[in-house]
Amino acid sequence: MVALTADVVADHASQHRAAGCDDVLAKPIDQGRFEAVVLRFLAAGGAGDEAIGRRPLGDRRAFIDSLEERLRELQSAAECQDGEPLRAALAAVERTAAGHGMKPLARAASRVLAGLERDGIDGEMTSRLADLERQAALARRALALAG
Repeated sequence: MVALTADVVADHASQHRAAGCDDVLAKPIDQGRFEAVVLRFLAAGGAGDEAIGRRPLGDRRAFIDSLEERLRELQSAAECQDGEPLRAALAAVERTAAGHGMKPLARAASRVLAGLERDGIDGEMTSRLADLERQAALARRALALAG
């Protein structure tokens, strides 16, 4: 949780942290600081550094590196109207992203999978896969910033 306030002095920031906030941003918003905070939490999947079972950064990088190929496979399966490989690949992305603490990416895969289960491969599949690709790009960027 990130506090957004117009009045940040050292004492107030420590009060926000004592109340359970993970970080404090002051108005007017500094775009660079804002992006750094958001991307830090995206990389952590919102779980914080003490998350139990979070995999090493190198494992997450390997997963992100392999994601490009997985996304191509998803697109190909959707274009061929082939539901089973699409379903299996989406479930694998969802499960692996969640295992790496990449909750936004896992949720995006889950939304595509839910749409597939509900509507089959329909006209909305392209936009659902585009959302998944956007989340993958955000995850790549967050990992790049994480060092």
